Amino acid sequence: MERKLEKSLNPVLVLFMALGLTVGIWVNVEHWWIGVTGPSIALAFVVCAILLIPIALVYAELTPAIPYAGGEVYYTGAAFGPGIAFWVGWTQLLPYLAMPAFIVMATVEVTSFLLGAQTRSLKNA
Repeated sequence: MERKLEKSLNPVLVLFMALGLTVGIWVNVEHWWIGVTGPSIALAFVVCAILLIPIALVYAELTPAIPYAGGEVYYTGAAFGPGIAFWVGWTQLLPYLAMPAFIVMATVEVTSFLLGAQTRSLKNA
């Protein structure tokens, strides 16, 4: 019996999930990035966007070819075996552990801005 993943997200939900994950961090650190790099950050974003196109194309090919839950770990296991997939899974854990700290920083920064509080932030560091 072949298992298939059921589509439960529509494009609008995926868009808002992606925006929510990136905008929260961006709001917190954008003034610091611009202060450190100056206007060259615009060029950096363009270069990064161009470099991400092949990655997006790979995901576009792998998702219908290997329609199982597990994402990068499953794709790596199918291509390189379970040993490499194990290490990919553990290296993915690191960003998942660090992300809550950035989300808390962004929440505190935005809340203090909205409430008019004077706080020490990255722009003053």
